[in-house]
Amino acid sequence: MKNYVKDNTGSNVYVIDEGSRFLIKNPDTIDEEIITDLGGSHDLVEIYIKLAIEIWDIETLGHTDLLEKESNKGFDTWKYKLQQIITKKGGE
Repeated sequence: MKNYVKDNTGSNVYVIDEGSRFLIKNPDTIDEEIITDLGGSHDLVEIYIKLAIEIWDIETLGHTDLLEKESNKGFDTWKYKLQQIITKKGGE
């Protein structure tokens, strides 16, 4: 499987479809769900960012992806979460 992230419960796996930039929950299972909107969910935003920085340059995040959709709805907390993840990743 491509880069994936498990949620806090460990029972769900997420990947990003690079073509559509959508988040896919439990890919290749009967429970597969394509997420086209993060819905302001802090957990989904964090999962999306963790996966996205493995695929694309950090500078491109928030452009033509689900994070941009969040910004268009007035939810910009993902920018803070992105900075937290970058800082943590730099300390590893």
